[in-house]
Amino acid sequence: DSCDDAVPTDGLELVQPSTPGQADITQLVDSQKDAEASCPVTTTTTPPVSWNLAININPSDGHRMGYDSAEWSGSSDLGLASTALTNDYVNASVYGMISNYIAIARHPLGSDACEAVKVWKWSSQGATFESHLNTAPVTGDVAAKTTGGAIYEYNPADLADQSSDPIFGNSGDLQINYYYGNNGCRIVLTEAYGYPSTANTDDIHGLGNEFSGHPQTFQGTAMWWHDVAQRYASACWGESCLVMGTDHGTHLKDRAISYQYATY
Repeated sequence: DSCDDAVPTDGLELVQPSTPGQADITQLVDSQKDAEASCPVTTTTTPPVSWNLAININPSDGHRMGYDSAEWSGSSDLGLASTALTNDYVNASVYGMISNYIAIARHPLGSDACEAVKVWKWSSQGATFESHLNTAPVTGDVAAKTTGGAIYEYNPADLADQSSDPIFGNSGDLQINYYYGNNGCRIVLTEAYGYPSTANTDDIHGLGNEFSGHPQTFQGTAMWWHDVAQRYASACWGESCLVMGTDHGTHLKDRAISYQYATY
């Protein structure tokens, strides 16, 4: 039920890894296997050979992964391989690997079952994952960090809570370390509502968020951080903005909608 055994239309197969915690879509190999897959994807270009789990975000595990969290830098490990797809997780060694593509998969809480997955190509090729995730904060109408939109996508039309999902409810390329006014997102889709902007709204929602900090220097607050923001198709402000799960600042409220996001 994870992202293994997925058969894209060009005959590439996603294979389950043998290393615990290295996650669902670790290796792409040539295959002409004709079988129904749990996470089938479509593609127009050839992706890399191997995948490794760099980050997992669980917005209901009690650990802080807001915009200001130092864990986003990948300078040290967080969590264990055995719980890599059930809790917040960072693999520093994967951060040090060359990353020409990035994949994000959605999982239910406490499960490695793959519900949806997208793959993008980094605009800058030959760089490490660490360099991609540690770029200087940007704002306004700037070039995205990936190019061409999602080159692989398994995003079922009946995906639960799709309209509230900041990754699988939006389209476009990925922007990294984006801020607008005193707000910031570590990862956001360029077709998200409100993007691009320099205005001090609370409208742009993604992964690793803050609503009232100093995002130019990755500073957050105790009140307005949140691991994952729910997608909105209109403006919101402060407490009216819905987050996912229970990992958030003191001025935001717990919400029942909550999914994990694994990044490779």
